Formats: sequence, C-alpha cells, structure tokens
Amino acid sequence: MAHIRIESVERPFDDPILAPAAALALIRADAMGLLSRDVTRLDAVAIRDVMEGMRDAGIGRATVARSCRFSDAESEEISVLLSRINETLRKSPAPTHESKALRKVLGIDLLVRLTGMSEGAVRFYPGARRERRDDPVVERLHFLALLVSELAGSYTAAGVRRWFDRPRKALTGETPAQTLGREWRPGDEGPIRVRELAISLSAAPVT
Repeated sequence: MAHIRIESVERPFDDPILAPAAALALIRADAMGLLSRDVTRLDAVAIRDVMEGMRDAGIGRATVARSCRFSDAESEEISVLLSRINETLRKSPAPTHESKALRKVLGIDLLVRLTGMSEGAVRFYPGARRERRDDPVVERLHFLALLVSELAGSYTAAGVRRWFDRPRKALTGETPAQTLGREWRPGDEGPIRVRELAISLSAAPVT
C-alpha cells in the first residue's frame, strides 16, 4: 500500500498466470513492511526486492536461497517460486517489520485497540520484548498485516482505518474491530469472520 504504484508490467510477469501471484507477493511484502523502496514496475527486480526483504527479516531462507533467472526460466518454474514466496509470507511473521508498517497504515490508536498492546509498546515494539512465534502479539501483528494486504487493492490507508470501525451486516451489525474482540487469536471465530469479510469485499484479482 505504501510502496506499490504499478505503472508497467514486464516479461515474464505479463503472463496472466504469473501476474496475479507476483502482485500478491508484492502486496503482502509491502503490508508486512518488507519493501524498502517504491515499486512502479511488476518485473524481476520487484520480485527480487521481495526476496531481499524476506532475507533481511530472517524468514523463508530456503525459499530465498532458490535461484531463478527470470529471463530464462520456464513459466512453471517461476510459478512454483512465486507460490513458495506467497506461502512463506503467509506463514512467517515478521513482527518488527510488521509493527512499523502497521503503525503507518493504521495509526497508533487503532493499532493499540486491535492488538491490546499499550501505546508505549506499539510505539517502540519490540523494545525489550522477546519475540516468539507463539506470542499472541506476534500472531496478531501478522494477522493484521495479512488483513491489510487483502484490503490494499480496494482501499487507501484512510479507507482501511475506517473499515475497521464501520458496522457490517456480514458481522451481524458489528464493526470488524468489535468482532475481533479482546485477547483474540487468529484462529478464533471472530478473526476468521473478519478475514472472510475482507476477502469478500476486495475487488483485487489477487485475493
């Protein structure tokens, strides 16, 4: 959302099969705070930026280590690599990066409400906190980053913030923030319903 403004698409990502998977990788990486520069072209350089961001965050080492000369590779090989990248991003929290990215999109106040963290903890995460994959805060940050990536194709950052506090019929009149509740985990019923709503509302083909 912050860094992606696609103006052109270059081979091999003009392939109708590869393009959605490549775009999804960019959108997820951006929402997770893994992109360090603006991306205006959907090309091999952009996908390598995603992989570099993953490497810097210490996630998906086996996936990142997989070499691929996009100009020479077959579409099937590139498709497999993109699938691995997207699956790795889906499964791999990067809380330090995600917290920074979410602060920019959601703002401090909303992120405090959605994560249950204190304002100080949100501002300076991780600080002295020891990151663990099973930490509820780590799980919530990753869930919210993926949720933002689902909404990015249809909403601006301001629109995403409003989305969390707008009542929805699909949530029996509650707002997404209310449905998440307190002390939630991504596998709980409320978060599952919120994510399903985000996917259903998104007009982006990559979702």
